[in-house]
Amino acid sequence: MSAFSEKTFDAELYSKFRPTYPEAFYDMILEYHKQTGGGANFLLDIGCGPGEASLPLIGKFRNLILTDMSPTMISRARKNCKVTIDKLVQQKASNPELDHTIPASIKVEQSASENLKKVIPKDGTIDLVIAAECAHWFDWEKWLDEMARVLKPSGTLAFFSYCDPIFLDEPQLNKIYDDFTYTNPKFIAKYWQQPGRNHLRSLNRKLNDALSRDDRFENVKIRYYDPTSDDPSMSNAKDKMTIRKTYTLEQFCNYVDTWSASHEWNNAHTEEGTTAGHEMFKLITQATNWNEKSQLTVDWRTVYAFSKRANY
Repeated sequence: MSAFSEKTFDAELYSKFRPTYPEAFYDMILEYHKQTGGGANFLLDIGCGPGEASLPLIGKFRNLILTDMSPTMISRARKNCKVTIDKLVQQKASNPELDHTIPASIKVEQSASENLKKVIPKDGTIDLVIAAECAHWFDWEKWLDEMARVLKPSGTLAFFSYCDPIFLDEPQLNKIYDDFTYTNPKFIAKYWQQPGRNHLRSLNRKLNDALSRDDRFENVKIRYYDPTSDDPSMSNAKDKMTIRKTYTLEQFCNYVDTWSASHEWNNAHTEEGTTAGHEMFKLITQATNWNEKSQLTVDWRTVYAFSKRANY
């Protein structure tokens, strides 16, 4: 995860071009949380990045804590939270009946996910923990120990991820993507940090299995989604997390430059005056005759795991 912690990493680019989680998925989190007795006092967002996953939950909890290892991400998250809260205050002022809570406190701190003692010294404090697109970086044994410590009895642990864009409408791009990302040594394959990337590509199956075996957690719900086999309109995808985004080719290549491996590749090729995203742009335009305004739709493989802290 060190790429995201570097001062040269562009957190604004990350926030602008990364996919976001659908509103229906937040409804799923909150429904699971409330149905299993979860409270609304403290929300913790671990590995918060620029705050993308927790911003839609501002107004649902009285207190929020966001943590990340990257000072660059923390700085961006503080700005994004302030903007979101300012908007919420304005909305409440014009519509007092709005069913949202102005947070009593919001703390955005640099911290490792496996040791939150300085940020959350008291055990059994947190009602809901979310960890978006970051669990593959964690030391899982230590992290589950820390989650068991900070969560209240019946508190919710929800972690979720997406991996590898899939071009259902343009299948020829899938080979270009695989070659660029994992196969051709000319590009970014060797710049992925391991074993994190392989964990993500497996959709955190080893972590999910460990969670299922851990008797400190109960009511475990794990759902995998593969857009190549699960039809999002059918019942087999009803309770799964589906992420789809339409980019221009220029925007998609900006998204490519938000990957940690791309950041490291770019640092290694500064004298060439190019970026990983630009190299992807050249590969796609050579194969398709598209231009920067051409549109493409991307789906992602996803996973989420919900569980409750056992009440004992």
